[in-house]
Amino acid sequence: MRSKCLLLVKIQIQNLGLKKKWGVKQIFLAAIYVILLAMLASYSFGLAFGLGFLGMEELVPGCAVILPGIVTFFFSMLKTNGILFAYKDYEMLMSLPVPTRTVIASRFLLMYLFHLGMTAFVLVPMGIGYFLWAESSVMAVLIWITGIFLIPLIPTAAATLVGAGIIFISARFRRANAVSTVLTVLLTMSVLIASFGSTAVIPEEGFTPEQIGMIGKALRDSIYQMYPPANWFFRGVTGAGLMDFFLFAALSVGVYLIFVVLVSKNYKKMNTALMTHRTKGNYQVEKITAKHPVTAICQKEIRRFFGSTIYCVNMGIGVLMSLMLAVASFFVSDADLKRMLGVQIPEQMLKGILPLILGALIMMTCTTSVSLSLEGKNLWILKSLPITKEEIYKGKMLFNLLLQIPTALISSALLAVRFRVTGMTLITLFVYPVAAAFAGTVWGLFINLKLPVYNWTNETTVVKQSAASFFALIFGIIVSIPFMGLIFFVGDVSVGVLGVAEAGVLLLIAAGLWSYCRRVEF
Repeated sequence: MRSKCLLLVKIQIQNLGLKKKWGVKQIFLAAIYVILLAMLASYSFGLAFGLGFLGMEELVPGCAVILPGIVTFFFSMLKTNGILFAYKDYEMLMSLPVPTRTVIASRFLLMYLFHLGMTAFVLVPMGIGYFLWAESSVMAVLIWITGIFLIPLIPTAAATLVGAGIIFISARFRRANAVSTVLTVLLTMSVLIASFGSTAVIPEEGFTPEQIGMIGKALRDSIYQMYPPANWFFRGVTGAGLMDFFLFAALSVGVYLIFVVLVSKNYKKMNTALMTHRTKGNYQVEKITAKHPVTAICQKEIRRFFGSTIYCVNMGIGVLMSLMLAVASFFVSDADLKRMLGVQIPEQMLKGILPLILGALIMMTCTTSVSLSLEGKNLWILKSLPITKEEIYKGKMLFNLLLQIPTALISSALLAVRFRVTGMTLITLFVYPVAAAFAGTVWGLFINLKLPVYNWTNETTVVKQSAASFFALIFGIIVSIPFMGLIFFVGDVSVGVLGVAEAGVLLLIAAGLWSYCRRVEF
């Protein structure tokens, strides 16, 4: 069983296309990823070193378990439907002479390997920063290194069990995919609300050294009470309880084995419910209507978006966060908001950066960055239709704008009421997010034409792991940072006028990109 499982994992990794010939694009993307990983490692080292400098080194082992664990849990939950369930080569794998448990184990290990790399880039530099302040020994270092391989197991298994539970419930309904999408969105909203609610507010007078020590002890106790495996890892690293670390290791492996056993019992049933479509027995053709090609393509995109949990949740996170931000702003006072930001921002300037923040969130929803790639091997069908490429592009862009613009207007209205925005700043609050929606939509189409992925076996490869989706995700942040800096630099100028000018720049970017895209074949 073990050899077959490892062979399946090897085949799945080879299907990612890592052995393709490297060109300029691949080298450029690799350089971007290296820079991001270096930033992650630097942040991890800085966090550990900073805690040690403040005399709170006992917090570092807990952070080393909690921080990667939260990220792993969240992303594993979103990847469950697409890697573990309802993946493209499901029927081919299930036809092989291997047990169901072996298939499940191989899919789980694939997710585990994705998160193992991220965990290593957090724990290695964090460990260096920790051992610069804490007492170290050969045993402590070995335990820390072993922890790199153990820490992702529990959150990955827990998240996939949650995802499997959602799918198990959804499988009992006629529209299993729709129910699964709704439940996943609700769970995602709960996680985001919890993160908003747990944000700490720093008092204006700051903290004394004694207060810092008390806070460190309180945080350590709360982390270790909330997540006991973090305490076991901490006790193993510090030498206070080697048996506790063995308990941590046993639990990590045990949770993985329990996961495989539980999921294997209903694995085929859940996949069948997600991958089959039921039709009414009394269906009759009554009326067939012809629609404009752009409208038809847009409706096709709507059905695909809401019919795929992984697509809907990952690409809809931007508009969801913008709405939640607007609603959450009513529950935070102006003084608390400024303290949460960590800097004293004049009220007028704060109102000026609201459109930029909202625009960045809106641009995170970018279905055009993956919509062409999601056609996959059926792309020839789209090309054979008696419609122009411009109509196809417009239909795909129209759907993304239908997601973005109504959300942008609703969020802008809520923020305008909450912060009592008036004058040109009010106009900017509505104009800039809409301009950002147009720019982000055309940028997504542009980057998908440049970096398409058609030979995928599951949607997760396109939606979460493709270069196009990554560049679409960071586009809003990259655009907003210089605009925000400009507002701080020329603070005496009306931020409303400046915001409208920035919206004009975004529209010019959108026009230029569209002029290019309409001439390119997909």
